[in-house]
Amino acid sequence: MRNYDNLICPRCGCRLSRQGGSLYCFGKHCYDIASSGYVNLVLSGSKAQTNSGDNKDMMQARRRVMDSGYYAKLGDELIKLIESYLHDSVLDIGCGEGYITGRIAKAFESSDVRGSDLSKIAITMADKRYKNASFIVGNSASLPIAEGSVDVAIAVFTPTYFAELDRVLKRGGVFIKIAPGANHLMGVKELLYEDTYENAQTVEMLPDSLTLIKHFTIEDSYTAEGGLVLDLLQMTPYYYKTPKEAIERVAKMPKVTTELAFDIKVYVKHGA
Repeated sequence: MRNYDNLICPRCGCRLSRQGGSLYCFGKHCYDIASSGYVNLVLSGSKAQTNSGDNKDMMQARRRVMDSGYYAKLGDELIKLIESYLHDSVLDIGCGEGYITGRIAKAFESSDVRGSDLSKIAITMADKRYKNASFIVGNSASLPIAEGSVDVAIAVFTPTYFAELDRVLKRGGVFIKIAPGANHLMGVKELLYEDTYENAQTVEMLPDSLTLIKHFTIEDSYTAEGGLVLDLLQMTPYYYKTPKEAIERVAKMPKVTTELAFDIKVYVKHGA
């Protein structure tokens, strides 16, 4: 279900309200709703959006990989986590082409589930497929979301801006952050490089209002066959950072199996 509540103007920060096929703020700034339902709340000419790096080929490759089960176990885990917290609203930050957002919306039909991403290409794909969720083109460093309006926020493999999370979460709200585990995609790296390495784990600087309450890792494996091998490579950062010869060599392999590891942290917002 499309929902345009609790959105704010990226120019002036005033609340937006719907009038016909557009959203307006008190300052009379206007944002048109696309025919499929999403709304673009990134200012025209934004440098951040220009540098988002998500192109159509990458998003289509990502969708094919997701459809083949790449995030299936992670999606199951996220649904179980969200079930354990009271919520009316869920925000998927950096939602990409919408696989996780769509699964959450299907699991929680009575909740307002919204996906946000800087890539207009990704949001267009998500919006056309997942009609039970709402989507916006938005910058996670400056979310066009009203203060204190989100019960559960999630971010899967996307930069985290904790000050913004602190602002948009309700008191008692929950933030679920998913980052690559130490051995995530190790099988791919072993095929591409002579020397492999574990993914580094970051230490976050939290605002006083956010407390880490749960930290664990889930592991899985994924096998790509045929054309999915190239798709898998194309949706990773390695595709753009690895010599072309290595990419072509691995892409020609009939099958590639790799580890998946998801480092999951759950934070809760306290304070007045």
